[in-house]
Amino acid sequence: MENEANSVLRQGVVLVVIAFIVGICWITVTCGQQLYRSMSNMITNGISSTYSSEIEAIIDYQQDLPASSIYIALLKNSDSIRSISGGAHGIRVNSIDDLQLLFKYQINCDITKKNEVYDIVIKP
Repeated sequence: MENEANSVLRQGVVLVVIAFIVGICWITVTCGQQLYRSMSNMITNGISSTYSSEIEAIIDYQQDLPASSIYIALLKNSDSIRSISGGAHGIRVNSIDDLQLLFKYQINCDITKKNEVYDIVIKP
């Protein structure tokens, strides 16, 4: 009887230890994945705001572009934008989010670079 109690107790302790080890492994993997994702996003945002390649491409492009394309480019590089103004098709644009109202239109934008930040003027 005493042997059976010891055996049951030992099995319970072994199961608790195994569950603890599995839990620690799971937490480590989860935290590692989250750290990887956040670091990837931070590096991508840093590179895009440092080089602002999308905005530089829009500067070189002289024709009308879809408003959605301009919206995505400006949203990715929002840290590099000092001001945005102008309007097109009767819609006044004072922020990047205002461009969502123009998604069905082609628009042009005038971009001026001053000290690594950009002034954006939206034109029809």
